Amino acid sequence: MKYLASVLLFGFITGMEVSAQTTTSKGHVEIEADPIAYALKGYSVHLGYQKNSFRYDVGIFGIEVPKFLSENDDFKEYSRGFGLKVDYTGKEARGWFIGAQSDYTFERATYKKNGHKEKGTTLSAGIRGGYRIMFSGKNRDGKGFYITPWIGIDKVFQIDEIVFEEHSYENQSFRIFPTVHLGWRF
Repeated sequence: MKYLASVLLFGFITGMEVSAQTTTSKGHVEIEADPIAYALKGYSVHLGYQKNSFRYDVGIFGIEVPKFLSENDDFKEYSRGFGLKVDYTGKEARGWFIGAQSDYTFERATYKKNGHKEKGTTLSAGIRGGYRIMFSGKNRDGKGFYITPWIGIDKVFQIDEIVFEEHSYENQSFRIFPTVHLGWRF
């Protein structure tokens, strides 16, 4: 697991350096958040950097996992963590994109009937794709407000499984996560 995290971090950093060396075009810093995370009693803040056809993202997040994303009806689940993303956007910041993502997540499950809590940690890696809508003209170099609906599919690697001795709890193997981010490009 540590090897996978190291490889992803190395690729993230190396990609930024290669992108910076291969062109003279100006890069853009972006900040964004996931309003759905806040609606789910959580948080989400991401810092992005786009140079040429690639966008890099590092973020922190937390959510109370909604029932439709959980296989555990008898449990209330909360996840928080941090992640890295690298997307191929093409020549423009707006439009379709596809990318890779990895998250390190701290998870907590609470048995609804008696309040018993257990914790675990996961590392996930997967792909994501979506569409970015920019609300600024080309004469402003794409700076300003944007909305990005996207979906990610991850393979989940259990580092510390959540285990309840007296109850059946299902740890995830895969995670599908649809959402939308609101952001500002500088």
